[in-house]
Amino acid sequence: MLSNIRPVIVCAVLLTFGTVATQALGGEPANKQPVVIAAAASADQASIYIEGMNFGLDPQVFLAGAPLGGVLVNAAGTQIIANLPSFQPGSYALTVSAGKLIGGMDITIGAVGLTGDKGEQGEPGERGPQGDQGVQGETGAVGATGATGATGDTGPKGDQGDPGTDGTNGTNGTNGTDGAQGLQGPAGPTGPQGPPGPAAPGTLQSMRVQGPTVGLGGDGFAHASATCPAGWTLTGGGFRAAGVTILESFQGPRNLNDPAVDTWFVAGATGFLGAGAFDAWATCARIAP
Repeated sequence: MLSNIRPVIVCAVLLTFGTVATQALGGEPANKQPVVIAAAASADQASIYIEGMNFGLDPQVFLAGAPLGGVLVNAAGTQIIANLPSFQPGSYALTVSAGKLIGGMDITIGAVGLTGDKGEQGEPGERGPQGDQGVQGETGAVGATGATGATGDTGPKGDQGDPGTDGTNGTNGTNGTDGAQGLQGPAGPTGPQGPPGPAAPGTLQSMRVQGPTVGLGGDGFAHASATCPAGWTLTGGGFRAAGVTILESFQGPRNLNDPAVDTWFVAGATGFLGAGAFDAWATCARIAP
């Protein structure tokens, strides 16, 4: 890890070309494609630090297609330092080439804004085709008689399904009053994205861990933190704050003499009559077992 650097660039989308190397970090196999796992800029925005594997001993680094100078690589071919020219805040393609093989990722330079407001609900989609006839289910209870709906268009004849097993007779229900047919309601909003599914062995995985929110009253000071799960490696982090002045945002440990941890720390403070809240988040990566 680039343990002395506090990243301000967040890794976004991993781009690979050809066959992706699947072995763990730390070596420099011959004729293996470079893999970029994380990238970070120095505090003065003068240098860029890149971590991954298979960089070789004489790699070339490009940002938005422009070659970067002052490229230095460690003996294991897993860490690169290069000069970083002035760039406007935004997302850029970062690539590392080792001979004829290249690898890279998209990175964001500069501050990332807060999430915008939710957009308006879209128009309902077109009606899908009629599905195959399902298997006959068990006989249910007799329901109340509803109002007669309008006659729909005759659909195509479906394939005959296999005979279902005889269901048990349900209890006769009481007849309810006829209700008026209601209008079709609008489609509901899209639900939240589910958790990522299991990855194939050797696949590079990345996720973001959100830490707990820390509240501060007047003249307050505290640390917020977010920790990667066991088996995951911290590659970066950040914070959200409202009414709190952020003093530091850095990779642990909090004390120089403590052992290294996969935790991102954020220090915040409020004025004499201030109040607010803030939290930390961590970007974690691993090679899937």
